[in-house]
Amino acid sequence: MSSAAVAVLYSLATITCWGTVNVVIKNLTNTLGEKSTLYYRGMFSAISSCLLLLAFLNESTFNITYIFYGAFLATFSYIGFYYLVRGLTVGKVGIVVPLNSSARVFVSVLFGVLYFGDTLSMLEIIAIIGILLGVLLYSLDLDSFKGTKFFSKKSGVLYALLSSVIWGIVYPLFNLPSGILGGVFLGFIIEVVGFVCVVGQINLGGDASVPLRKLSTISKSNLHSLIFIGVASALGSLFLAQAYKTGDVNIVSAVTGASALVSIFYAWVLNKEQLLFKEYIAAVLMVASVVILGYFG
Repeated sequence: MSSAAVAVLYSLATITCWGTVNVVIKNLTNTLGEKSTLYYRGMFSAISSCLLLLAFLNESTFNITYIFYGAFLATFSYIGFYYLVRGLTVGKVGIVVPLNSSARVFVSVLFGVLYFGDTLSMLEIIAIIGILLGVLLYSLDLDSFKGTKFFSKKSGVLYALLSSVIWGIVYPLFNLPSGILGGVFLGFIIEVVGFVCVVGQINLGGDASVPLRKLSTISKSNLHSLIFIGVASALGSLFLAQAYKTGDVNIVSAVTGASALVSIFYAWVLNKEQLLFKEYIAAVLMVASVVILGYFG
């Protein structure tokens, strides 16, 4: 199997984990609140990553330089996540999400070409454009633009673009520590650093009027959901690190930008939602583009 095909498979596994977390976490935040959900998701994710590291310790390499480098990148990855959440808080989903996804793909691909010296074939360029169009076609809500001051802070656009620039640069750089430390070790670093950032944000900048729920007060169903998204988050970071380890930065960046495919799947198969014509077209565009990247990349 070619490295491009491996990169596509790991990238698809990544967005499957991300999409699953996004579906479950929405209900949890409504029930438990954002602070408790993020805290326990991070805690269970860090524990899961630790168990994965112990299970695959023989495939990991200890290198203090790249451990600090990976932790540095993971910190900025969390900052990108923070700005996306800020954008979604003040802005509209129909504007923030598609702009963030498409801009991140563009920045990642551009960074890969300029920094790593990657070259793109005409088919790969067409496939990446296909993914960008699919994301925009599926996610972009033109009605959201009505009455919106596009570049004001209240629109969420600036936060979305800032997040996409940070992620667009940080994610491709994961291929460096992943190649040295191994995908499992880097995934562990990403999740542990992410949890430390959540704890720091809660203690230093959190809303003191909103208390952190005690684990004993959380229902079994919600506790199981928290453990589930913790494991899924840990696996998502592992798969992302493994994907970038292949060295196919542009392919990984493009396919992980097609996370809307997971949303389409859940809406159609699990929630039995009737998809719009434009959503079918978006799905076909993204699937065809992913196949092209995997087969011809």
